[in-house]
Amino acid sequence: MPAHNAKYKQVCNTKQDVIAAFGQNLTRQVKGSERASFWGNPLAGGLTKTIEAVGIGASRNETKRLSLHSKIADKAVAMFAKLKQVNQDYVIYSVGSKCVRYMKNSNTRATIRDGAEYAAAKAQHADWARSWPSKALHYDNSRNAVKWTKVSNHSFGTAIDINPSTNPYKSGKDFDIPKWMVEIFREFGFSWGGYYHDYMHFEYEQKNVSPTAATTTPTPQTNPSPGVNPPASGAPSQVSPTPAPAPSAASFCTKCGKPLSGDGSHPPSPGGTPPSSGGTPPGGGSPSSGSPSPTPNAPSGPLPDLKEVDTSNQKIRRVWFWGDGGFIRPSNHERYTAKAKDLGLTDICLCINDLRRDEYYTGQKPEVIADLCKRLRANNIMPHVMTWLRPTKKYIEGAARGLIPLAGMAQLESIQFDLEEPWVHGSDHAKAAREYFQPSFMRSKPCRLGVNAICCHSKAKLEPMIQYMDYVVPQAYSIKTDKNTNLYNPGITQSLGLRKWKGYGKPMIFGLAAWKQEGAGGLGTYAAMDKCIKTVEGFTPEVREVCYWSWKWVLKSEKVYSFIKTISHKARSLGASG
Repeated sequence: MPAHNAKYKQVCNTKQDVIAAFGQNLTRQVKGSERASFWGNPLAGGLTKTIEAVGIGASRNETKRLSLHSKIADKAVAMFAKLKQVNQDYVIYSVGSKCVRYMKNSNTRATIRDGAEYAAAKAQHADWARSWPSKALHYDNSRNAVKWTKVSNHSFGTAIDINPSTNPYKSGKDFDIPKWMVEIFREFGFSWGGYYHDYMHFEYEQKNVSPTAATTTPTPQTNPSPGVNPPASGAPSQVSPTPAPAPSAASFCTKCGKPLSGDGSHPPSPGGTPPSSGGTPPGGGSPSSGSPSPTPNAPSGPLPDLKEVDTSNQKIRRVWFWGDGGFIRPSNHERYTAKAKDLGLTDICLCINDLRRDEYYTGQKPEVIADLCKRLRANNIMPHVMTWLRPTKKYIEGAARGLIPLAGMAQLESIQFDLEEPWVHGSDHAKAAREYFQPSFMRSKPCRLGVNAICCHSKAKLEPMIQYMDYVVPQAYSIKTDKNTNLYNPGITQSLGLRKWKGYGKPMIFGLAAWKQEGAGGLGTYAAMDKCIKTVEGFTPEVREVCYWSWKWVLKSEKVYSFIKTISHKARSLGASG
């Protein structure tokens, strides 16, 4: 438990103890049997939007991207802003949101994890004991037998977990969630799981959802997608036209969490000016010196798009993919390598470790990863690995013990370090880089080293590591979003990435998005992805390599697959070495 939170440590042995300490919980309005009809089908997708939760980390100046239901996203933005405003000493170091799975309570474990009905599914998955909540749900979906009353609120994007390692789901255990946090969550309509000893857990089960999101209320599918089990029958619950009063999302800046001035303007930053969006506005022109313009509403009818992918003036020479989505699982090696070869990819960067653990852990034996890397190389695809990092001695030294031998065994082209969470949620990044990373990796540097991160992280958290790197990968993801900003528009996101990262003086491989491309910046898929590529190709210093996030997404869209296949094969014809 972080020392900052020790003062909040307590034990409540019964529900009555919790009520005495925290008051009454909110009454649940959306019952378990109503969730699918009220919120929509999480297995069909399209229910959630990504928000930036503020007030994270020891400094309370970090942000965390959360995927939450579009009906409550604005409430959550305002809620985290208020948490930051009120919070004086509690450290939120871990936040969880959407995860499509069954509940993990004892009743569901007995029925599903250990049930005879799931013997076939259990036999297919060696990791069933750990991954059954997700595997069982998708197994049931494939046979149109989803048990909707047992589907977790996390699946719908209506639940949030705070600091799970110190707030367990078990009675009689210590927890450190403070009363003022429960009261703020309650103010915004979230009930607390502490009343049934799930101390990390908050969930939204009220019917007074955002009126601006009411038009997105899913209706039961008449023609569901193949393999998708529609929600329970019945019309969607009606959305209340007069939601209960709550602080407006507009009362706080959704980027930094500071209260807005009375006229709605941003408070001065330390430099005396509001945050700048930078980048190049749609249609060209100079980078904006003020706040970003709202993204125009998408035109009605078909989105403007290219009829085919134009590679006549292509300059990109290498096309990478981050290999998540079970790429390293042995059962997928042959099939996924064949797909990567068909796409024409020049490089695969395998995501090999579990960022949720306090110590470095891959989940696969080094020999398994090495065999996959050799298979990729045999198909003229260069293998790399990517690992998340924590700025701790234990984690970094453990990573070195695992990765340095692996680099030789697998003949890796490079090791890439992801400096997202949990790295940015730690402290003293300079010390971690200088005293832990440098002696662990640089004294016997096994291969090229690189880092990736989103473009907005502070220089103080990134530069200590970047100085040791051979290349950097700015994550410049342009996607379709409901946010009232143009920061995610094709061309603008990449320009912001260049401005932020070129000062590090390292060769750049630009990270681009392979998901939510249809409608990004009001464009069709081909046009959106083409604009991202064309923008990157025009940069100085020149950029000739791109890396897409991520593997699981390219397999879900025929147009994304087609675009990447076209530019990848063109890259090879332009001289990408094997």
